[in-house]
Amino acid sequence: MNPISILIITHGSRRSEFLDWFNDLENYVEDRLSGLGLIARVSIAHNEYSSPNWRDVLREHLSRGIKRIIIALAFLGPGNHVIKDIMGSLSIQEFNKWVRASWGGYEFEAYVTKPLIDSVLVREALLSRIINALDVPTYLTRYVMDSEEIERNSMNEVIELVRRELNTDDQVLIRLVAKAVFATGNPALVKYVHVDPRVPDVFKELVNNGVTVVADTKMVMAGLRWGNTVTLIDDAETIKLTNELGITRAAASMRIALSKYKPAMPIIGNSPTALVEVLRLIREGLEVPMVIASPPGFTNAANAKEDLIKIGIPSIVVRGTYGGSNVAAAVFNELISMVRRRHGW
Repeated sequence: MNPISILIITHGSRRSEFLDWFNDLENYVEDRLSGLGLIARVSIAHNEYSSPNWRDVLREHLSRGIKRIIIALAFLGPGNHVIKDIMGSLSIQEFNKWVRASWGGYEFEAYVTKPLIDSVLVREALLSRIINALDVPTYLTRYVMDSEEIERNSMNEVIELVRRELNTDDQVLIRLVAKAVFATGNPALVKYVHVDPRVPDVFKELVNNGVTVVADTKMVMAGLRWGNTVTLIDDAETIKLTNELGITRAAASMRIALSKYKPAMPIIGNSPTALVEVLRLIREGLEVPMVIASPPGFTNAANAKEDLIKIGIPSIVVRGTYGGSNVAAAVFNELISMVRRRHGW
């Protein structure tokens, strides 16, 4: 495969503080891609005012023989800088598609990402900041809490077990894994719970914005302490799509619900085919901000859960053959409890 370079282009600014905001972005993107097994050179460049200019960086990449370049636009919308200065200069007319391009006498393949304004994650981040300014936790009253005092003594024992086994002081990780172990009564689960480090921040924003939680089954939904939950497993449209596509009702219900509700977060505690459908929707371009997945099973379940981790979506996953509806609900409810106890983490 030909080497790929990634050129992240900003508007640029005369203010030095503007550049400070982007100092860590190159390393962040490279590290995230490396974690997915992808090696690519990532460069930050600017359209005007700031150095380096994207035209100079692009020329330098092409001069080294790079033939495929992803141009990642750090712009909110498709204004003149995007359409004329960047895409027009390269004679590119389409976003999110590999096309032939030319620059400075070089021919190459280019992929220009869409500006960010239609991203669910960007909109949710902006809305979360607005809600924080109003200082009104509008959606935090939607969940129903039962007594945590009953669990405290047992949970303390499990927490110490998790701390020793994982050799960590990360309190978020410890409590989430401990909840999964507590729900199953299986200490072996300690080594099988994957928690993406981005989960706390992403989940907090989703909760603040009243995310719709889409459960794969009624059993999962019944265990969730959150008012805005749905499962379309018995919906007439689900049954119709099941017959049309020849897929399971759990898969069909996920396809319909995730297309209907925005923002939506799937929780899959029972059906591996529901998780497979979520993966398919992500590959089709649907933006899913976060997933909790713990369907048990011996073939599809284990493979699908590993694929979810590889895709890089913020997620909590019970790996291997382990899992169940109770684990999915327990982990979600612990996240809600964390928001309640420490709003703002």
